[in-house]
Amino acid sequence: MDGLSPTHILQHVNRLRAAVQYSNHNFSHQMRRFGAKFKITDAPREFARLNEDADTNFSLAQEYKDAMPDQTKKTYLQARQWVEDVIACSSGRELPGSFNTSVISQLFQELSNRWKILATLHVKRVANICLRFVREAVSRLACPDVYKNMKTFLSEKMQDRTDRAIAELEKLMYDQKKHPITYDPGYTNLVQEMRMRKQSAETQLFMQNGQSAGYEVREDFSASDALICAIAYYKVC
Repeated sequence: MDGLSPTHILQHVNRLRAAVQYSNHNFSHQMRRFGAKFKITDAPREFARLNEDADTNFSLAQEYKDAMPDQTKKTYLQARQWVEDVIACSSGRELPGSFNTSVISQLFQELSNRWKILATLHVKRVANICLRFVREAVSRLACPDVYKNMKTFLSEKMQDRTDRAIAELEKLMYDQKKHPITYDPGYTNLVQEMRMRKQSAETQLFMQNGQSAGYEVREDFSASDALICAIAYYKVC
């Protein structure tokens, strides 16, 4: 890397492949850490696995760190209250203690409503890296007068490519708004594991207290279960 640190790669676009790859890595880690609309600050033990793949050892570039302040914080009780409100507004013919399947869709849509903004910014950053690279290459290959005349042409061509990339992103966002569906067995495994951990924690609380105060009423149970399903689905997407 000629002595360049990873944080300087984005400023040295003569290494286009390295700069784009580094930007993609930043975007991947940014989405894992800050992609969700909110983060539960005091999650119980059954939610522990949700943060396992958030590699905090990777140092984000500043432009990708800027997404952090926009992610709100919620306590577990606040998150569950949010789910209870959604369930109350979506109740239909489901039995007591269960929830309407459309609830998961609504919860996921709200959790992921920052995806489009973050993805669009990433597309524009990569497009800017490519434009800077092309300009640098042309400025070295062409005489100053030719390069001056080509600058506008290069910008227009890159803008056209950027617009097409964002149009493709819009198609992905359209699919993202459809009813949740997954064939990933990891979703089922994760939900089952989180439910088992939750049941284990409640059993331990019952054994310690010698009373059933630790068990949830039907509404609380359905809200907790819906939150588990929504976050597990978010994780595998």
